[in-house]
Amino acid sequence: MSDLGVTGRRARKRHTGFPMLSLFAAFALGLISTGFLADDNAIDSGHYGDCRYRISIDSKADKNIEAIANDLGVAIWGKDIGPNMLWRTPKNPGCCLRLEVRPWIPTGQQGFVINVQHGGALVTATDIKQLRAAADQLKTSMIVHRGRPHLPLGLQSNYPLAITTKSPELSQDEGERSGSG
Repeated sequence: MSDLGVTGRRARKRHTGFPMLSLFAAFALGLISTGFLADDNAIDSGHYGDCRYRISIDSKADKNIEAIANDLGVAIWGKDIGPNMLWRTPKNPGCCLRLEVRPWIPTGQQGFVINVQHGGALVTATDIKQLRAAADQLKTSMIVHRGRPHLPLGLQSNYPLAITTKSPELSQDEGERSGSG
């Protein structure tokens, strides 16, 4: 007798798909444990931006700044940066990773500020030692995703951070008296 039932349709064979699901789950867990998917999440969430811009230094920068730029280029691209990847310009041209030493020390505290955005990055330090510290910070915070370097978007600094919004527990009157309102 055939497998035609009362309705005249062929009976469907049931496949649970369980072995294939187990294989997929094991593969996915392996990817998660190796950090492969973690990078996808960091990239997809917008916390990291592709770092494919050139490095720019001042046209009058000394060999120490150029050495830091080259060291950073090796970390980002895996090779020494040549004249095509290093811009020497008197002003920040934008769309680059700009390294600057500005001896602005009103409080006597040395430090650096890194600002990474989708279109480029600005690294400002008070001296060569702080520029080296900023470059080291960039290298440790960089991730490589699908063969391309990515930097965390936003601000990084070794200066203490100030509170930029009113504390929710202050009343309107207290905020006005403290000068933050």
